Amino acid sequence: MPQSCYDTIITARWIITVEADGEVLENHAIAIKNGRIAAIFPADQASAMEARQRVDLGHHVLMPGLINLHGHSAMTLLRGLADDKALMDWLNNYIWLS
Repeated sequence: MPQSCYDTIITARWIITVEADGEVLENHAIAIKNGRIAAIFPADQASAMEARQRVDLGHHVLMPGLINLHGHSAMTLLRGLADDKALMDWLNNYIWLS
């Protein structure tokens, strides 16, 4: 594990990984350097690491950002049409034409 100075170290009660087996790490820390995760290690090792900023999320879950992988071709093709309309008006009168 690199001992260099990190930009931020975030400790959390739980860290949800993106591993296929759905691994959840308990009482771990993430070290961030140059906008990227540089290391993940047990939280009790975090105090020995140098960091410009520390964030303690001792009662929280730290998880990857959610990405919208759900989309409809009609919404892509008609994007911008009736932007000034309320959602239901737009759906009923512009998208779901009877």
